[in-house]
Amino acid sequence: MFKRIKFILMLIVISALFTGCGVVDNVFIKIGLKNDRFEYINEGNVTKVVIQSVRDKNFKFIIKDKTVLNELYDILSKAKISEESSTLNPDYIFELHLSGNKVEKYYYIAGLDKENKGNFYNEDEKYIVSKRLDNDLLDNFFNIRTPIKFKSIYYDSIIEVLDIYNESIESEKINVYINKDKESAKFILSIEEEEFRGRLENKYDNVVLNQEMGKSAVDMVISTVGYKSSIIKMKIEFMQKGNVLQEFYVLGNYENKKWVINVYKDEKPSDF
Repeated sequence: MFKRIKFILMLIVISALFTGCGVVDNVFIKIGLKNDRFEYINEGNVTKVVIQSVRDKNFKFIIKDKTVLNELYDILSKAKISEESSTLNPDYIFELHLSGNKVEKYYYIAGLDKENKGNFYNEDEKYIVSKRLDNDLLDNFFNIRTPIKFKSIYYDSIIEVLDIYNESIESEKINVYINKDKESAKFILSIEEEEFRGRLENKYDNVVLNQEMGKSAVDMVISTVGYKSSIIKMKIEFMQKGNVLQEFYVLGNYENKKWVINVYKDEKPSDF
């Protein structure tokens, strides 16, 4: 294996020294380090790219800047072809608008799933795209005041409230329901949601995530009611057949490089 990698690297170096960029690109394509599917971006045939959140229909941004389009091309051209797409729900829809009013549409799952299946795909094509798409491109376009370390404050708050409620009941089945949380929808990613599902399964015997409302004895409904980069406010209701059994208020403040979570039961705090 090492000899094969060494040979490939030597071949690339020789190609770079004695031939043009086009030949080097062909070498990359042949050995699977590059694909030529998105050359139309490099050729300037894309007028804009529209990126839409699947969970929040009002959250989208448009890319027209040539430098950013070139960066997108660089990322997608290095994507590996996959036989299967991930079974996780997509986080974003990418619409690539080409000259002549043609639009190519792809679904994107942020990050790579454990099975390393395609995370940038449509019905006909499936690719494995690196985290550069998140770190180098998407993060720069989140022109919103995302709570710092959202993954930590959001899911940890839910578990803290769940622990308090669980002390007062006798193993009734609880459905943690975040699908109605409109304010935080744009921050929720499928891979992180799956990680949270695993945390719940490992910690509790009586808790499920995002089951259909009404199927469990109790639905724990999460609602983010406000946030800034260093503050988040959440209302959590435990419901049974449409009736509220208990409600909690969560006030999170980011202080000294960590989140401080305050939970209030049945009483809304004055600074909420």
